[in-house]
Amino acid sequence: MIKEPNEQLGHIPKADDLYAVRDMLYILLQNGGSITKKQLYNLINQEFLTRGCDIWAEATFEEYVTFIDYLEFAKFTPLEIKLLKPVEDFLVNNYWERGTVQLSQKEKEFFREKLLKYRALLRFLEVVFIEIGSLEADIDQLSLNKIILISESVKGRKVLLEKWMKYCGVTDDRDSRAMLSWCLQTDIVDKDEYSDSYFLISCKEPDINTFKQSLIRNYPLVFDRMLKRAKIPDLRVKVCADLHMAISNFDKLLGTLENQKPHAIFMDRATNVRDEVAKYALKRKSFYYYYIQIDVGCLSRD
Repeated sequence: MIKEPNEQLGHIPKADDLYAVRDMLYILLQNGGSITKKQLYNLINQEFLTRGCDIWAEATFEEYVTFIDYLEFAKFTPLEIKLLKPVEDFLVNNYWERGTVQLSQKEKEFFREKLLKYRALLRFLEVVFIEIGSLEADIDQLSLNKIILISESVKGRKVLLEKWMKYCGVTDDRDSRAMLSWCLQTDIVDKDEYSDSYFLISCKEPDINTFKQSLIRNYPLVFDRMLKRAKIPDLRVKVCADLHMAISNFDKLLGTLENQKPHAIFMDRATNVRDEVAKYALKRKSFYYYYIQIDVGCLSRD
């Protein structure tokens, strides 16, 4: 088993909210691209006060500054923090909705690219989603695509956090909570609320044929012999974890395939709208579809 001492991976900055990192970068931009650390601290807290948010303690601010340093968003000198040119160019060309806590798609991609070069995060993804015996000896050889190839979904947030804690030999889950938060905000990891499962997301969306093949593989695994059909939420998470596809894409692709193969896919509405149905069914207009029947033979034919 590979085990780096904590000092090799370095301090994991507890900068959970990437929108706050984004806001700090924009404050730097709006002030000519460089200001002192004290000025940045005062300006970000002033920003929070105008939104009715709690101000940061200096310790919290230092965690966010460390994150900006580690991910090379800015250059630090004893006198100032200065935005790096590629980051400044991105901010200038990217629309920013002041005060929003949601990242735009472009911002997600921007942070995702940076995070996937951060050694500690890559090791976190590997430890959490791959069996310990399969870890890459050379951390510099790691990439998300390599990890995805042999990754598995993880059921339960507590299980996920504890895998990293056990690997590092620590009893505090603060580091793993921070890194999981970054991954969920940037679509590196997705969570299926229905099954409480977490899995890695590929940058590339599957084509309709790849989606169809995954349905064919996974439908028998969730088919209920008593009901003679499957629950859509069970099939959704199986296919998404199989293809490393965002949960939000499943219903759209299923609709596309249903239009192409109307005699192979049959969906049934739930008889009553229980909380479970309202949350996890496939919704179309005012209808909730909770069950699915697939004629695998018919679907397999071109």
